[in-house]
Amino acid sequence: PIYVVTDNAANITAAVKSHTSFTHVPCFGHTVQLCVNDALKKFPQFDDVFEKAKTITTHFRHSSQDTVKLTEMEAKFGTAILKLKQECPTRWNSRYHMLKRLLDLKVPVSAMLINQAKPANLLPEEWKIAEGIAAEQRAIEHVLDKTEQPAGADRKAFRHGEAPVDEHQSHPVGPERF
Repeated sequence: PIYVVTDNAANITAAVKSHTSFTHVPCFGHTVQLCVNDALKKFPQFDDVFEKAKTITTHFRHSSQDTVKLTEMEAKFGTAILKLKQECPTRWNSRYHMLKRLLDLKVPVSAMLINQAKPANLLPEEWKIAEGIAAEQRAIEHVLDKTEQPAGADRKAFRHGEAPVDEHQSHPVGPERF
């Protein structure tokens, strides 16, 4: 059988099931990420931390002047020269990567924000919440990394945009087949 792994979107699931003879398999990583996002919604205090982290990250990503100053602060404090990462809702674990990078740059970012009215820095208890969330998400990412099966002889993996070839036909399987 041919398996198609996709996210859990109803339209994609329905298309695979109704227009192909392939077996649909929901993506484990996507399913876990949906569970994590649902769980995080149960803690409204996390939203404030995420919003502040996003505001700080967005500020530095949009201000070339402050980005240069942040790089100078990183050098001054002897931290690695890194760029802040923005959350992207369609990228799995991007919220974790945003928090992790912000935590990596906590000292230089805090030093920069101490003399600025906006954006507001995280409060000490918010930094602790961010650390806790990042630790939990790090554990989940570790599990997801361990569940990835390397491409082997008995399975073929295709990246988004690549067309698999039907083993009974010589042409790619694509929208024209649906």
